[in-house]
Formats: sequence, structure tokens, C-alpha cells
Amino acid sequence: MQLKVSVIMPAYNCAKYIGHALDSIQLQSIPEWEVIVIDDGSTDETADIVDRLAVKDSRIRLLRQPASGKPSIARNTGLAVAVGEFVCFLDADDFYAPTKFASCLNAIEQYPDVGLVFHDVSYVDTFGKVLPDSYLERSDFKANAEKFLVHTESNSYCCGSDFYFFISTANNSTLLISSVFIRRKYCIRFSNELLVGEDLDLWLRLLSQSMQFMFVEDVLAYYRRHDNNLTAHQPPIERDRIILHEINYFRSRKIFSFHQRWVYRGFIAHLYSNGGFGLGLINKDWDGFKAFLNSLLWLPNWFASKGCIKALGKILRSKCFEAMPQ
Repeated sequence: MQLKVSVIMPAYNCAKYIGHALDSIQLQSIPEWEVIVIDDGSTDETADIVDRLAVKDSRIRLLRQPASGKPSIARNTGLAVAVGEFVCFLDADDFYAPTKFASCLNAIEQYPDVGLVFHDVSYVDTFGKVLPDSYLERSDFKANAEKFLVHTESNSYCCGSDFYFFISTANNSTLLISSVFIRRKYCIRFSNELLVGEDLDLWLRLLSQSMQFMFVEDVLAYYRRHDNNLTAHQPPIERDRIILHEINYFRSRKIFSFHQRWVYRGFIAHLYSNGGFGLGLINKDWDGFKAFLNSLLWLPNWFASKGCIKALGKILRSKCFEAMPQ
């Protein structure tokens, strides 16, 4: 039987939720799938639960590796052994809607030039109760991306050539990791250097290579919100996110227009300024000063100028206080 879909699932200490995640894959109406669970050094019963389920369903595979602390490493491990025609990703504490595979296959198989399909995702609490407003509704995606989308049928949209620019300058990643469905032959590896934003980095690299994206306007996955989410513990300055945008800026220079490059420089300057403000709140004034200075290097702006002066003032006052005789 030719496998249609490979699901890559990194897992670390998710014994409480992983059974639900795997159940949601087994409930898909398309039976030609495999799920590759990469246990990233769990210390709870995560691997044991997967082992028991794999005995009953040979489509479930378990790979073990020492704890890396980076989902990208686990996902790349899974990608290296995946054999499905299409690949998608699911974190072990999230789950799919029963129509995920069928809806994505219906969209992508009609358009041979489309390399990636994405859809909306709803939030759920620790008990699986759906919370108000989906991920893309909260960011008002349809309204903001309207001029970058071309309607194809009732709930599907092809993303235009400038969608790369839209994704590059969006405040949040438009594509959550559980929302994508990719032709495996196009799925290059995640960066192992990034802790935050490794998924956005991959989408940007694919778009820079002129891959065609398609949006399916349905909620086909559910993101569980709880205290152990990796993204709940991000530092005040998301250094990895800034790095990936700086790299993407230089990658996109021959693709974006002069105006788009100028807007993108302003976006990166804004990221640095936000980081400088956050660092100031925790009294890391020297790091904050450097962040504001980097903001000015990308695009001169009043907020960063004011931030530099304020941070420098705090540094000088601190030095003067230290120099005073006790």
C-alpha cells in the first residue's frame, strides 16, 4: 500500500496528551498514513504509551533519541525516515480534526503546482475544550492577506506571488506547525540552530524558492494551551526570530521591490526596539541599549533613539552610583 501521509510528531514528557494526539490520527478517513513519533529523551511514560499503541497499529512508529531540547532536531529525524507522498507535523500535546487529511489532499491534488497547503487552527484548554476565536481569526488573517489571496473554490485560496512579502512582515507566524501539509519532495530540513521560529524560517525559505502555497479556510487542527508550551517561555528579546528575519532580508533582496525592502527594514527595526524595551523592563540596560542601536542601524526611528538615550542614562547612573564612596 502506497503511503499518502507521513505525520512527524516530536514528543517530550507528553504522556498526559499523546494518546489523544495519536487517536486523532487514527480517526482520519484516509487510512494510508504513518506517524513517526520521535521521543526526545522523555522521562515520563510517553515512550511506553506509544510502544503499546504501536503493537496494535503498525502504522505508528517510535524513534528514540537523547534529549535535544529542540523540536527542529526531532522533526528532522522524522523527516529523514518518512516515506509518505505528503508530510505534516503534529506536536504531541495537540490533535487533528477528523477531516484533516481528506481536506488537505482534496485541495493539493487538484493543483499540481501547489507545494504546501495550510489551514486554520483552534485553541483548546488543557481538557480539550475549544476556546473562542481561532488562530487566524485572532490575527484577522483574511482581511490582512486579502490582496495576496486568489479565490479558487468555496473554501480554498491560492497565495499570490507577494505572499512571501506578507509572511515576512507579519507580526505572528501565519502558519502554525500543525496547520501545514507539504509534498515531501519539497520539504527541506528545519534549521537546528534556532530554538524559536524554526518553522517560520522553513516557510520563508520555501517561499523564497517560489513554492506555491494554498490556504484552506477550515479549522483542521487544535493547539492545546498549557504552562508547558515551549512558546510560553520566550525571552524578552526573541533573538532567534530576529536572526531568521535578518537572514531572510538578505535572501529576499533580489525578490522584493525597493518599497518592500524598505518596509521590511522597518519591521526588523521594530523587532529590535521591542526587544530593547523588554530588556529594559528586567534591568538588562546594556543589552537593551545594543538592541535599540541595532534598530537604528536597520531604520532610523524616534522610538529607538529615545530608547538608546534612556538606556544609556540608566547605565551611566548605575556607574556613577557604583563609583560613589560607601
